[in-house]
Amino acid sequence: MSEENKRNSDDINAKTSITIKNKKMANVLMTKLNKNKNEFSVEDFLKLKTLVIDCDMSEKDNIFVDYDVLKYSKELKELVLANMDVQDFMLEDLSKIEPLERIIFDNCYFVSEEPFKDLKVKKIELLNTQLDDFLILEDMQNLKEVVLTTNIFNANQDNIKKLEGKNIIVKEYDAF
Repeated sequence: MSEENKRNSDDINAKTSITIKNKKMANVLMTKLNKNKNEFSVEDFLKLKTLVIDCDMSEKDNIFVDYDVLKYSKELKELVLANMDVQDFMLEDLSKIEPLERIIFDNCYFVSEEPFKDLKVKKIELLNTQLDDFLILEDMQNLKEVVLTTNIFNANQDNIKKLEGKNIIVKEYDAF
């Protein structure tokens, strides 16, 4: 792409108006970015370094959180997801956030664990969140550390040891 085309593309992206469909996520972003209405530019997302999304699992629309818009967050390093059912498409969208280094799942339920392998994070924390098969974490290319505050079923004890054998630090803490 020529320098002029890149500048034109950047200008278009900076002027693009993004509206978040999910009311909860819109409110989180409006607060975080100091906005008074649900209208964001790509430039707004460049300011995000850390983001916490806490959903009430009883709300039916929590699965429609617009994770796809986070792809504009070129500086987002840390993401906390709490109290939600995590769908495959959410994990797939999160795998597209290149700078993301750490994801914390707090009290989450995974519909499927297969998309974990595509996450590019260095650190994953599972707080009050259970995985059926911890070996899926072995396929995560950049993973260096796993933090757990959940009981590990006997069947997964060997898988935890395999992770440690691949130089992935595993820290286990009691849930409080």
